[in-house]
Amino acid sequence: MTLPLAHDVFAPHLGAVFTVAVPGSDAVELRLVEVSEPRRSARFESFSMLFCGPAELRLADVEHTFHHDVLGQFGLFIAAVWADGDGIRYEAVFNRSLDQ
Repeated sequence: MTLPLAHDVFAPHLGAVFTVAVPGSDAVELRLVEVSEPRRSARFESFSMLFCGPAELRLADVEHTFHHDVLGQFGLFIAAVWADGDGIRYEAVFNRSLDQ
């Protein structure tokens, strides 16, 4: 079964650690630090998520393979949006059809 990339799937895992595969390197742990409130219409849902990762390694703005102990493995496009003393923040943005 394919993981539905929906707000209700991710929101309960706020604060959880996700492991991200990095080709040619060790996997990186990203913590889910924010899940925005969804905006919904009759046919669409939009929301975003922020992950925080280590400051010493900036991941490329591409689709990465994520793993979570409960959600399993899935692909997710993330982009670095800012860095501070706590690490690098990555954002994933979702605009999905509810007709599926």
